[in-house]
Amino acid sequence: MLPRTVRVTGTLFGDEEATIASKVSGRVVQAPVDLGDRVAPDDVLIRIDPVDYTLARDERRRALTEALSRLGLSELPPEGAPFDPDAVPLVRRAIVEEENARIRFERARQLAEASQPLMGPQEFSDIRTAYEVARSDVAVQRLNAQTVLALARTLEVQLRLAEQRLADTEARAP
Repeated sequence: MLPRTVRVTGTLFGDEEATIASKVSGRVVQAPVDLGDRVAPDDVLIRIDPVDYTLARDERRRALTEALSRLGLSELPPEGAPFDPDAVPLVRRAIVEEENARIRFERARQLAEASQPLMGPQEFSDIRTAYEVARSDVAVQRLNAQTVLALARTLEVQLRLAEQRLADTEARAP
């Protein structure tokens, strides 16, 4: 066997070359590798100051926790899963108050419509109005529960985005 040699003219580059850029802006706090260093996949090439991104993530997490607590939940129901607003504490309270107002209204109506009325028209009107307000409050609380659920879903997406930005403070080798 004879050795073979090939003579060529050109430039010698590594097997792979990549352009690396950070997805987030900020002050570089660490660059653990230098130009021309060998790196393994997923090695950290540069770190951006994560303080602002950490604070943004924490703020979103707390806002989501607040929205969930207003619903009486510890976590969001899965997307598309049925949500019962009547299970929300403020809605349950409004339902109980409506039931109480309805019972008072029924008793007052019996007293007002008796052959010899035991209640004046103004007092009966006040009780009827209180019942109507309580019924309306149930509907309002149900709408509020749906609104807070939508807000919580938005905050969950914002939290995931903030977590991704925090993760992006480290530029890694492909």
